[in-house]
Amino acid sequence: MANLRSASSISVAVGRLAWLPGRVQASAAATADGLTHIPPREVHAIDTTAAGDCFVGVLAAGLDRGLSLEAACRRASVAAALACTRPGSQASLPTAAEIDSAAGVRADT
Repeated sequence: MANLRSASSISVAVGRLAWLPGRVQASAAATADGLTHIPPREVHAIDTTAAGDCFVGVLAAGLDRGLSLEAACRRASVAAALACTRPGSQASLPTAAEIDSAAGVRADT
């Protein structure tokens, strides 16, 4: 995994979020308040082509919707894991309903 202390330093210096993608390991988000570790989701990966783009897109959408950094990162991790289970790039991107279902979010909440 990337150097977490460096990510924290970068985050403090620029006053922004620094995201550290994991490979098989967990991902982490560093802010001035500290690190948020996101454990990996185990899936049978078929194609990882769009996983990073999926993660970043779902993370940004979650933050825009007002989710906490941790909640947005967890949701993005679920989405990226789902994307890895399908071939292709755009065709592998999960819908919001698929992400909610995989994350165990009830439709009425």
